[in-house]
Amino acid sequence: MKYFAYGSNCNPAVMERKGVRYRTRQPARLTGFRLLFNKRSLKPTVPAGVGFANIHLDSAGLVEGILYDLVPDDLPTLDASERYPDHYTRISVSVETSAGLVLCEAYQAQLDKVATGLRPSREYLNHLLAAKDLMSEGYYLALAQTEIFVNEM
Repeated sequence: MKYFAYGSNCNPAVMERKGVRYRTRQPARLTGFRLLFNKRSLKPTVPAGVGFANIHLDSAGLVEGILYDLVPDDLPTLDASERYPDHYTRISVSVETSAGLVLCEAYQAQLDKVATGLRPSREYLNHLLAAKDLMSEGYYLALAQTEIFVNEM
């Protein structure tokens, strides 16, 4: 199964920790969407202002990420880690790769799980930045400039 990751799953170490196996990992670009950090956490240990990655329709948007060719048996493991279907839904998208367009699955946050004014934690953003080897320099530099959550307590 082809899966497009744009959040913490861009980091292969995160996929390994979750127990999700894949055959290949390659750069991919999703046009017509933009990356937001507007997914709320419902865990009491996560501060209220922290946001997680989400994609939102935007005709001028572009999201770079990782296209994984997953071991099919591991889809239920990935679904559980993404809190599908309660927090995220799975959508079919076409991403651009060096071999052309590829139809794949991506996760998009449920509307009742998003909020405005959220920011990623430094730790979370670092998982996205761990895919530097498969991102364009411009996208990586823009991502690295993302304003992070700072707990002022």
